[in-house]
Amino acid sequence: LPNAGKSSLLRRLSNAKPKVAAYPFTTIEPMLGVVDWSGEGDSFILADVPGLLEGASAGIGLGHEFLSHLERCQLILHIVDLTGYYGSDPLEGFRIILSELDAHGLDLGRKPQVVLLNKIDAVSPDVVAEQTAVFRTEIARLRSAGHPAFTDPVGGEEIPVERLVWPVSATTGAGLKPLL
Repeated sequence: LPNAGKSSLLRRLSNAKPKVAAYPFTTIEPMLGVVDWSGEGDSFILADVPGLLEGASAGIGLGHEFLSHLERCQLILHIVDLTGYYGSDPLEGFRIILSELDAHGLDLGRKPQVVLLNKIDAVSPDVVAEQTAVFRTEIARLRSAGHPAFTDPVGGEEIPVERLVWPVSATTGAGLKPLL
């Protein structure tokens, strides 16, 4: 969703310098950055697309124009704002975006996905622990229902649910090193 911290994450992890501001829809076009995850030249490209709104796959907002950029991605990171800035419950926001990916077509919703619970620096440790448990339960539910984004193994082996939900802070960098 808008203002979840997508551009802040790109800025923190890569050489890109996207605009970051405290209002929704700061990002109006996709941004790319190179992430050197090992410190030894091992890298990947990280893309930031504009925030999606419910109905984006049907043309609402800007994000629908950029969903096709995600078709080339090998992994989708859901950036979830734990503070609820955009006015929705974090889990409901995740479900909205997942639904938009599923509705987009071209198997976008089938791509492997990981959830980043962002802004842990702005909420209490109790909220982080509670939301981490909530999201792990949701991913386990999606997996048991056969949702391909959380069921299909990456590299031939199933990823534990605990490694599909990561509490992080794009602002402070907390949790990002183990994620990488």
